[in-house]
Order: sequence, then structure tokens, then C-alpha cells
Amino acid sequence: MSVIKFYELIYELVKKDNAVPIKEFYNRKLGDYEIFINGNNERTYNGLNIPAYTILIKKNGWIEGILDPFGYVFTGDNKEFMKALKKERGEDNV
Repeated sequence: MSVIKFYELIYELVKKDNAVPIKEFYNRKLGDYEIFINGNNERTYNGLNIPAYTILIKKNGWIEGILDPFGYVFTGDNKEFMKALKKERGEDNV
């Protein structure tokens, strides 16, 4: 999965929540996942420095993935996160 596709799906979720543009920090639950999006400045969340324009993904309280404009890293199965995003969008083919 391309980082662009992840950003597109997450952007649609943020837009659905009427939180666009993200100027500072956005946080949202998504089933077992929690998404933290940092807007335009580096911020600290629970002692973790999150660079600007970076998305931190946690699952059941543990860091599951980090996305930035250059790529992403997942410690688990990114397909499960993608399913959660698609389910939130109401897609039937999850």
C-alpha cells in the first residue's frame, strides 16, 4: 500500500469530522486504533516527539505505525488498519 493511499483515506476521515485543515493536533479513535496527526510543528505526545505532518497510529495503546510524507512503518499488519479505515468509511467490501 502506498503512503499516498493511507494519507487519502485518513484525510477523508478528518474531513468527515470537519477537522480540516489540521493546524495543530488531531486525535481520533478508530475501533482498536487511535490516530494522532500532527499539523505544522513538532509536538510532544506522552513523551514522544512527533514531527510536523506525521501520523502516529496506536493499537490497543501500543504504537502500531508511523506515517510521514516520505513513507511509513508498521509494527503490525497494515492491512488491518486499512480495513478499519475502510469500515469507518462504510465500505462493504472490507
